Amino acid sequence: MIVGSVASYLIYTRVKGEAGKTAEELMETGVLPPLSVYVQTCIEKEAPPVIFELARQGGVLEPKEGSYIYYNKTKLNYLCLVEGPSLEYSCVNAMLSRQEMERILAKEIANRLMRCVNLKPFEAQGYSIDAGKISATTKIGRKDVFVEVNYPIRIVKENEVTNVSDFSSEINLPLGELYELAMDITNREISKGNFDIDEWMVKDGAEIIIQKHRPYPDTVYLLSEKVQEKFKQGSIKFQFALQRNPSIAQKISRQKQLYGLCRNKYDEVCFENVQDVYCRQIGGAYNPSTEVGCIGNFKQPAQKKDMCGDHECKVCTKDIWGKEFEIPKKHGESWCVYDGITGKGYDYVGSRHYKHSCIDGEVYVEECRDYREEFCTDDGTHEIPKAVCRTNRWYDCSFCKSDQCCNDIRYRDCFWNFETTIKQKCVPYVPPGLRFWENEGMDICLRASNKMDCEGISCPNTMIDDSARYCYQQADCGNYRNIADQITKEGFFQTDPVDSVREYIYLPKGWNRNPLKDGRYWSITLPSEVKEYAHIMMDVQFEVKAGQTTAMMDYPSPVGNIPMLLSAAFEFIDEIVNLDISDFLNPFSMPKIHIVDFELCSVWTAPTSKNYCVLCGADHAKPCTEYMCKSLGERCQFKIEEGIPKCELPPLSDKEAPIIEFNEGALTKGYIA
Repeated sequence: MIVGSVASYLIYTRVKGEAGKTAEELMETGVLPPLSVYVQTCIEKEAPPVIFELARQGGVLEPKEGSYIYYNKTKLNYLCLVEGPSLEYSCVNAMLSRQEMERILAKEIANRLMRCVNLKPFEAQGYSIDAGKISATTKIGRKDVFVEVNYPIRIVKENEVTNVSDFSSEINLPLGELYELAMDITNREISKGNFDIDEWMVKDGAEIIIQKHRPYPDTVYLLSEKVQEKFKQGSIKFQFALQRNPSIAQKISRQKQLYGLCRNKYDEVCFENVQDVYCRQIGGAYNPSTEVGCIGNFKQPAQKKDMCGDHECKVCTKDIWGKEFEIPKKHGESWCVYDGITGKGYDYVGSRHYKHSCIDGEVYVEECRDYREEFCTDDGTHEIPKAVCRTNRWYDCSFCKSDQCCNDIRYRDCFWNFETTIKQKCVPYVPPGLRFWENEGMDICLRASNKMDCEGISCPNTMIDDSARYCYQQADCGNYRNIADQITKEGFFQTDPVDSVREYIYLPKGWNRNPLKDGRYWSITLPSEVKEYAHIMMDVQFEVKAGQTTAMMDYPSPVGNIPMLLSAAFEFIDEIVNLDISDFLNPFSMPKIHIVDFELCSVWTAPTSKNYCVLCGADHAKPCTEYMCKSLGERCQFKIEEGIPKCELPPLSDKEAPIIEFNEGALTKGYIA
């Protein structure tokens, strides 16, 4: 809605009606519209792009260094920031206020109007124009943005004087609505660690689409109205990021808040985990309690069940890759997607879990946190199937010495293998990923190192096999496969002089897919919600010898690898040397021989093949990550250019192959070639 001089507007309407053209089109033909209408047209032209840009970048136009993430060629503003490397505390609310966004919008719109308004054509027609300085104010409502411009102009022609100064425009874009939802999401992520996007969209009737992605270690949200607005920029999108700390190979527990909450008196928007000083800067009301949460800022309208806007919610007939579902997915239904075999310790190196959702006929993808720090599960307790990405509580599985400890789902996500022949039986249900290319996580892998004292000159082959399996089930350890089905055997070492690991332990080829060729699907049905996390020193049942710490027990330090190998070799030689020939001549008994085998579990090693780097990101529904990239080959290099991830081989330094020539003059006297 344009508000200005009524007389000028009527004149403009008559002119437009005769010519059928806008103010800009008239000026191109040499016909001048009323000046006031021309200025208002500039507002209508320049304001929407500024609003779109501000929303696209998370409430700012020029993000400050360190306060944004580059994602898909866009700088996304962090709405919460970490304070230090600790995993114990939630990120702190950046407290993006409505009045700050209004200030940014007003300043930029005024700047753009100065470039848009050109008074020279009017002066050329004999008008004498005295123009003042342009200033603007904005007001962000839920469904629109109101722009007011003060631009004092005095127009004189043939002794007729006209003064205009105030112009306004109402831009029908729901910036305020998306902003309030963004604040609710941020608060929920801070206090609970997660926001259920599917549940929210079902309740809202899918009028606002929420997409969630996890470029490690951060989290990104993309909010958009499903109904397309009549702007050339399309539908407005509010995009923002939440900063997270990396937590590879670390115990993750429920995070705590450091600060209280702030209620912005300007618009009643509430922020959780905010410092008092910043709350006072916006004139907010501060509550120091960390136990009190914000009531939702976004007020969802009452929605009829199974209705999406003005129509009945649609089912999904095809998956994200365009393949027909055997049974269509319902609106609100979600399911897990895996790169290959999963669960019971068998996830391949470089793999990741994904959650797919059906919302009003469209399938949306949410990646679980990388390095399998989260896994996807559906416990089957909901009327409509519901999958979730949740925290992987793997850290203390190897410390459990009983099936009661291992299978205590209140505290951990582990698997007790009754069939194994070695003492260690408890492994992570979903092994975590490691930065194996930097040898990080060696202490995790070394937990699976084993020592066996066996009769005879060799230990049973089943024990060696089980030791190798227990090794790769800890994390990215030992000899195992990656998501491209390549196997490497440089992470597990054993000293048995007779037997070695049998190939069946490393699983059949072709299990790096889901479903398999025979139609079987991998699945995880662990509880979707967890309320407790184990405190390792209190909850895990293990034995600690006097003077030891948990870091010293049951597995050696990396420095001890070579001495252990040498020790095993010397012990074996010592046993053989100490045997007497008479022991073998005794017809009534065989000599007693025993061997001490050592199985050393180290980090997994990437393959040396060169042609697999391109697989990273080849599937549009599975973004390329550093972890995926590095698992495909030791020479694969990962980089991010303007938020676009890439995995490629490094360029060769030599452009031409070397030429090798034989120099006979270099031969020593007396030699010939």
